[in-house]
Amino acid sequence: MTQTNAQRPVPSPTPADVQGWVVRGYNLGHVRQVICTIHNPEPLRTFLGRATNGDPSTQQIQSGEHWGDVKPPSALNVAFTYTGLAALGVPARTLAGFPTDFSHGAPARAIKIGDVGDSAPDRWDAGTDDIDKVHVVWTIHGQQSDDIDAAWNKLAAATGSSMSVVASYDGSALADNKVHFGYVDSISQPHIESFERDNPAPDKQPVAPLGSFFLGHDSQFEDVKFDLPTPTEFVGNGTYNAFRVLEQDVFGFEAFLRRAAEETGRDPEWIAAKICGRWRNGNSLEQYPDHQGEPADPATRNDYGYPDADGSICPIGSHMRRANPRDAAIVQRAANHTRRITRRGMPYGPLIAPDQEPDDTPRGLLGNFLCGSLTAQFEGVQYDWINLGLQHPSITGTNDVLLGANEELTSRFTIPMPDGPDLVLSGFPRFVRTRASTYTFLPSIPGLRWLANAAM
Repeated sequence: MTQTNAQRPVPSPTPADVQGWVVRGYNLGHVRQVICTIHNPEPLRTFLGRATNGDPSTQQIQSGEHWGDVKPPSALNVAFTYTGLAALGVPARTLAGFPTDFSHGAPARAIKIGDVGDSAPDRWDAGTDDIDKVHVVWTIHGQQSDDIDAAWNKLAAATGSSMSVVASYDGSALADNKVHFGYVDSISQPHIESFERDNPAPDKQPVAPLGSFFLGHDSQFEDVKFDLPTPTEFVGNGTYNAFRVLEQDVFGFEAFLRRAAEETGRDPEWIAAKICGRWRNGNSLEQYPDHQGEPADPATRNDYGYPDADGSICPIGSHMRRANPRDAAIVQRAANHTRRITRRGMPYGPLIAPDQEPDDTPRGLLGNFLCGSLTAQFEGVQYDWINLGLQHPSITGTNDVLLGANEELTSRFTIPMPDGPDLVLSGFPRFVRTRASTYTFLPSIPGLRWLANAAM
């Protein structure tokens, strides 16, 4: 990232200017994310023009405008890799202005974020580690799976032979907005300047500047704007996304909870809450330190901080506290709120029934991590905080239990106990394996029009 004071100003975005799922969740119960290779850019550019000009015969790229009380059957969004922009005909002078995290691509950054061992690129789904093939990621949310099929078929027909599919992933929401590990998800999201109404629940965290998520504006770092290639008509108000297919070892995690409960004499749900920082029903430990209680009002369950400096209520190494330290004291004194990212995710694979015998059916999360800088935000959280624990001396050298690159010989998680010795859990493996990862750029709606008309 650089200080950029002489660049052409980028107008503040309106909801109509940005791709919608950057600023709001659609609450549509199904999703398909399709990775494609671009072979012929012309039909694709023609489609992008029609998909952003109100053409009633073409499904439009979903903007941030609210659709009111009646939801559409589906919502379409699109993102491009660095090599995908090149395949579309974006000029070399524009490509040269993108930061190296994006231009290098996810496979080259794998070690930095803990994609090693079984999560290394050579273990990813076929073709997804090849930056010469991974060009575009289409995201279709739908009310029903049939709605997604219909939207994809229309998209494929409209773009013809311009692209081929590398990999396709379908996800569906589980009951009560839970993930396969049993936790309620998507509770805490940043409030973005000018878009606060899209996430109105109160909390104790500051509003994120526009530049935290949209290129061309002041970022969360004083006097710094993130790198902005030219022309600003294309790149301005765009957003980066780390799209990741994260396979979850649900049976292994539940077995670990049972073993830890036997070793410590504690309830497995209590241990699960300490590991995450929330009970599995979504209530935070800070608000419900002793028992999970009934699910709290969504309007208040995110309104908390971390007054327990020793982690006696919510362990410093818990997933929630690592990923978002809120007001807690950390080593990087001014970094508490600088690495906020917007998370959009959907589980994939069938729900496990109670007492079900282990099987080999893939289950996990289609994760999307939206931000203004992959290095400063996504990679900063993933590397410094989720892995290594660099924000606090008491957890430095340890990895997050849920998402961390753990190995049985070295894994460790400490639960501070105010009335006795700390409980230390160890010997647990990695519970989440990366199956695919791409770094993409979501142009604004005007940026997509620029791609349709000028990238040639």
